[in-house]
Amino acid sequence: MEWVLYLTNTGRKPIPVLQDVRALDVRFRNRAGQFVLHRALGSSNEPTDFAPVEETLAKGERIYLAPVGGCASSKSALPFFNIELRAPVADRRRGELDAGDTLEGGGVMMAIGWTGQWSASFVSGDREIHIQAGMELTHLKLLPGERIRTPRILLLFWQGSDWLHAHNLLRSFILAYHAPRPGGQLPNLPIAAIPWFQFDNGNKATESNQIEFASLYLKKMVPIDTFWLDAGWFDGGWPDGVGNWFVKKDAFPRGLKPLADAVHKMGLHFLVWFEPERVAPGTWLDLRHPEWLLGEGKQKLLNLGNVEARRWLTGHISEMIEHEGLDIYRNDFSLDPLPYWRSADAQDRQGITEIRYIEGLYEYWDELIRRAPNLLIDNGASGGRRIDLETLSRSVPLWRFDYFGGKMPAFQESGVALGLYVPLSAAGVPPTPNNPRAEIPDLYIARSAMSAGLALAWDVRRPDFDDALARRIVKEQKRISKFYYGDLYPLTEVTARDNIWLAYQCDRPDRGEGMVMAFRREKASEATLTIEIRGLKTHGAYELEDVDRGTTRVASGRELAQGLRLNISTRPGSALLLYRLKK
Repeated sequence: MEWVLYLTNTGRKPIPVLQDVRALDVRFRNRAGQFVLHRALGSSNEPTDFAPVEETLAKGERIYLAPVGGCASSKSALPFFNIELRAPVADRRRGELDAGDTLEGGGVMMAIGWTGQWSASFVSGDREIHIQAGMELTHLKLLPGERIRTPRILLLFWQGSDWLHAHNLLRSFILAYHAPRPGGQLPNLPIAAIPWFQFDNGNKATESNQIEFASLYLKKMVPIDTFWLDAGWFDGGWPDGVGNWFVKKDAFPRGLKPLADAVHKMGLHFLVWFEPERVAPGTWLDLRHPEWLLGEGKQKLLNLGNVEARRWLTGHISEMIEHEGLDIYRNDFSLDPLPYWRSADAQDRQGITEIRYIEGLYEYWDELIRRAPNLLIDNGASGGRRIDLETLSRSVPLWRFDYFGGKMPAFQESGVALGLYVPLSAAGVPPTPNNPRAEIPDLYIARSAMSAGLALAWDVRRPDFDDALARRIVKEQKRISKFYYGDLYPLTEVTARDNIWLAYQCDRPDRGEGMVMAFRREKASEATLTIEIRGLKTHGAYELEDVDRGTTRVASGRELAQGLRLNISTRPGSALLLYRLKK
């Protein structure tokens, strides 16, 4: 079940202060057992981004969660949870039930849709758990005729003892009801070339050098499907030009349309970066419309709760999408908006600026999509700091992990851990002094970032660029992308530690096929790992392909479920297996 609560003052006088409004306030009882909270950390561009957390609540214990700074999935928590009843083994065997119980032998998946400062608390009491969720701060009167909304709440109940099954229920539910559908279809996430790093963080990008760069992929027959123009194309460049959403004429004298036309002629989609909400000093928005902005100092916030500001932004960006030939609109967001919101509130109107801003964000994105029904929105926020049920309904995070530390186990862990809650996302590995090999094709690095899509920060101009390996990586990503739209099973502990293996499985029960990806990390001493493949038909015969060795064999579902031994002789190293049910 899911809902959004609206509150309206239908009278002629202000309603007295509403305080601590909770969109969810519920108690679940159970005769015996423990309540276990499965959740994930948020994004802080650290190796622990989206790391899984499992907490058993002792009687009287309270777990309180909220993001940091007003971004929905920033740092401390992702707004998705699995509350599991873990009953004693003896009780599970007996199957005893209490007529008064509301959770028995299962649990409930919970999600919050609020791209701001939500909060959730979980309190274990006498044979019950008390859950509350909503905005962290509401203390406001409602003016005559005024209406506000609260965070969206989703509760998805599940039964049994397999808590991972619950996560796959959530994944399928999100794909069915809370995923964008450009052109009426689930999107195929891009396999994109992003040359931002090679052109001084985008500031030296020009029409000619970007067309030349994209054409090299075509010349080398590397079958990417998207060209990604990131920050820097606008007046003032990056980062000081945010607030100037006008094409830099010395770099793109004819606008972006000639570049769009060129990449379209190559058979590619065109993605362009914006960060419309952050405003730098001295930019067009700062000088022309200070009344639209929140905050003071070096960075200001375009107030999406201001109707005039939102109307201008919607019209301007919509025109650019149409006239400049954009297929994918990237909306980045590098601020912590909470201080801006709260400093704008009167004492008896605390929370109103945040409410109007979040409502305005949804209206802005919805109108972009209404005007351009084939548009895909990429939800960026210095990585994956703005992921919640509402943004997932309208967008996908195509750069979920803005980590520059160069440790590949962190990319592997973040993809699997986020995938337990969010089925569609993509990542790229930035080339840095810590990881210079990210600029050229490397199978282990590429596989560490693979998911439903992939961003490639390669420098295709380098003399040591391996064309054949680049083709192999992109073709491999194209081959496996479909599996990420199915069920996900971690087959090892999900962690960024570099002395153990990580392996996971993506299964498409609707297609009778899937994949296993495994990584032997740099300090993992064991050359072998035995895994148990999940979700197969016990008596079915499966064709199992070892992609790296180029071998194929047939095995029963029972055999694969009982244990399959993997061997990776190099460290770091990876393995990819594909399986298909024989007809």
